[in-house]
Amino acid sequence: MLSAKEKREISKQLNAITGQIKAIQEMIENDRDTQDIYIQFKAVEGIMKKALYSVLDNLFRKKLAATIVKVIDDCHDEDCLHCKQVDEIKNQFANMDMRDVIKYLDELENCFK
Repeated sequence: MLSAKEKREISKQLNAITGQIKAIQEMIENDRDTQDIYIQFKAVEGIMKKALYSVLDNLFRKKLAATIVKVIDDCHDEDCLHCKQVDEIKNQFANMDMRDVIKYLDELENCFK
């Protein structure tokens, strides 16, 4: 599901997380200041969120694209309400944030229920 480039980027992020976790372990063992340890935990949290967001965004966008194709294939009338909605979604697709992707995905999937 992920492209080679996406896999490399996520792998790079996971390696960074691994390195930071090892550094946190050393900081704890060496009785470092709790503020410094907290800062490192926040850095790990940020990288984790970025990696997770990247994977989820990719998966949801692919699912939305597949759902758009299904709606278009199932619409037999150009005046179909869903076709008009799909046109609007297609125009916004590149600039959507993940919340919008999920919202439109839910709306289109409800067409098939």
